[in-house]
Amino acid sequence: MSFKWKDFIRLAKELSEKTTDDAAIRSCISRAYYGAFCTARNYCLGQNFIPLSIKTKSIVHQTVPQCLIEYGKEDEFAIANLLKSLRIQRNNADYKESFTITSADLKKRIFEAESVVSQIEEWS
Repeated sequence: MSFKWKDFIRLAKELSEKTTDDAAIRSCISRAYYGAFCTARNYCLGQNFIPLSIKTKSIVHQTVPQCLIEYGKEDEFAIANLLKSLRIQRNNADYKESFTITSADLKKRIFEAESVVSQIEEWS
């Protein structure tokens, strides 16, 4: 059985409800992004929007939203923009010591990640 990437979002949501620890919150942001991103990446692979050869290369983080914009419909454009925003937040959480996030911001990011997955599941 293959891994369900949306389980990262479920984990982020569960953890966010149990802690205010900065490391945990940063991890929640990262897991939410990867849950949404990997779902979108696999959708793009299935639609032949991107080649399998870049699946695990770092460029894929830029390629997936770009392909959704270029090949997709209006809904896919909105999903691409959510992915870009989530990636910025993930990069901040993973690399910027001064980055802070409120509980409300975290809930918003998790909701956005859930929205990406829900929309892609409707397309599939």
